Amino acid sequence: MKTKQALLISIVCVSMLTLSCTSITPARATFKLRPFTKVKLENGLQVMFIEDHSLPYVSLNLMLDAGANRDSLESSGLTNIVGELMRKGTSQRDAAAIAEELDYIGADFGVSVDSDFTLITASALSFHQNALLQLFSEVALQPRFAEAEVARSKAHILAKLEEESDDADGFADRLMSSFLFKEHPYSLPILGTKKGVSSVTRESVADYFRKFYIPNRSILAVVGKFDSTFRAQVVTAFGVWKQRDAVPLRELAFPAIKENQIMLVDKKSAVQAQVRIGLQGIRRNNSDYLVLKVANMILGGAFSSRLNDRVRDQLGLTYHIGSHFDAKKQEGSFLVTTFTRTEKVREIIVESLEILRAFHQKGVTEVEVAQAKALLKGNFPRSIETAEKLAFNMLHLQFNEMTEDYLANFLRDIERVSAQDVNRAIQQYLDSSKVKVLVYGDAQAIAEKIQDLGKLEKAKASDFQ
Repeated sequence: MKTKQALLISIVCVSMLTLSCTSITPARATFKLRPFTKVKLENGLQVMFIEDHSLPYVSLNLMLDAGANRDSLESSGLTNIVGELMRKGTSQRDAAAIAEELDYIGADFGVSVDSDFTLITASALSFHQNALLQLFSEVALQPRFAEAEVARSKAHILAKLEEESDDADGFADRLMSSFLFKEHPYSLPILGTKKGVSSVTRESVADYFRKFYIPNRSILAVVGKFDSTFRAQVVTAFGVWKQRDAVPLRELAFPAIKENQIMLVDKKSAVQAQVRIGLQGIRRNNSDYLVLKVANMILGGAFSSRLNDRVRDQLGLTYHIGSHFDAKKQEGSFLVTTFTRTEKVREIIVESLEILRAFHQKGVTEVEVAQAKALLKGNFPRSIETAEKLAFNMLHLQFNEMTEDYLANFLRDIERVSAQDVNRAIQQYLDSSKVKVLVYGDAQAIAEKIQDLGKLEKAKASDFQ
């Protein structure tokens, strides 16, 4: 058995103390983070210990480099199935025993799958921390993947896919990813496709786990009320995890948009239509990320934004319209998201594109920038006000090869953003002369009205399932 000293090989103690916003002004913005310690084990696992003694609880948060971007067209949905199966049995307990133990200690347990990663979380009261750690490490490192559970998970997901198109908002997002990213891994839906899910076998699940659930491509955050003894137990529990060679991520360029393109997906007799307008976005670690957050607040990220003011308040075309950068490990997307009555689809597309064009050509004002910065600074403390929120942000930063300086200096760096910075970034990243537009609605009633707005392609919902 390796000693604790042998396992800890890169200990970094960061002394940034608890949230303190005693002076948040344009001239001086102070903001300090809770104390945390970063540790790297010999197997490559990175561990963050974030103490919070305000409540008697402990949570464990494991982020793995195992996102839906690891799937292929033929195996779409495999990552999600592996995630679903993580609590469905280990080498020592079946699914019922795991559920019973979680209930006994009053623990919360969850697995979420993203395009870039899988996140496994569990939390319980501190006096159950040993049982929680034992169960969590067992689930994360020793899943059983029983044939019956694989079959049950596939059947469950296939049933969800049958009903997926009924959720117009969510399905439109999924359609837009497919349309915007084409052959790129980000085009693959997290839930998968009927063909991909049907092809999953117990062997493919186990193989995926061996390839991508590896310590040297994972980060663990331990949060809550614990002591040095529990830290050592965490190191011991995860120190036995075997390191394996990492599979390189498929790095593909964002598919070029050479002309305005419209994808019209039919939802027969629908009285409303979902509309998405998209173009190339940025990586999460892009140096202009904060500048573009300011830009987006002005365009469509706040209730007082240009899109909302014109399309919703002045024209009454929708109850909601907004925009956002979906920044990822690789280049993500920039999206305008809205819906409207079937007869107003053309108008809402034309108006939204005109606002985008004016935004790109004319830029923003000093007043708009000041208002956007104030909103971002006011919202920021809530994003890390608890140790668990801080841990989630820290995991994302480390996963995207960024440092905690992003959080520590957030208020200062936002304050430094100028209108000139924003206008430069708009020119560089938000050229709306060539976009992709997704419409999910009654094709018969809509097609003729929008066919002159770009190259029109029609499809059925079943083509994407």
